[in-house]
Amino acid sequence: MELLLAAQDRGWKISYGGLHDIWLRDGEAFGRLTRLEVADDPTKWFDLGEVAVTPLGDLDVILMRKEPPFDMEYIVATYVLERAEDRGNLVTGARAEVRPLTERDLWICEQIGPVLRDRGLLYTGIDVIGDFMTELNVTSPTGIRELDRASDVQIAERLLDAIQARTLAPPS
Repeated sequence: MELLLAAQDRGWKISYGGLHDIWLRDGEAFGRLTRLEVADDPTKWFDLGEVAVTPLGDLDVILMRKEPPFDMEYIVATYVLERAEDRGNLVTGARAEVRPLTERDLWICEQIGPVLRDRGLLYTGIDVIGDFMTELNVTSPTGIRELDRASDVQIAERLLDAIQARTLAPPS
C-alpha cells in the first residue's frame, strides 16, 4: 500500500490487474488493467476507474505480487511479463517489530547484495532467524509501511527513485 500511495503522490498513473488479466497475443504481452486511485483510509482505501486492454510494453513500470505457492500461474505470469520487460507474512496478522541490524545481519546483506544487484533486483526482503537467513523474498517482500512509520528510511520513496532512474522515464 505504501508504494501505491508514494507513486500516486508523485503523480504517477496507477493501474491494477491480476495474474488472470495478462496474456500473450502474437508474442506481445497485454493486460486488462483497471485504473486505481488509493487513499490512506482503512475504511475506503481505493477507488477503481476505467478498464482498458493495454500492451504491457507501453508501461514504464510493472510491479508484480503473488502469494505463495510458486506454481504454474506464477511461471506463466513471469513468462508473459518477460515479454514486456524491454520497458522496463504481515498480511496474516503478524506483528512488525523494527530492530537495528546486527553485525551478522549486515554480513548477510554484504554477501547477497552484490549478487541481487547484478541480477537486476531492486527490492528484496530476507528473513533471518538467529544468525541464519531462512528466506529470500523477491516477489512479495513486505514491511515497507512498518519500517517507514518506525524510522525515517522512506523505502517507498527510495524504491520509486531507483525504478525511475532505471527506466529513465520522467514522472507522468
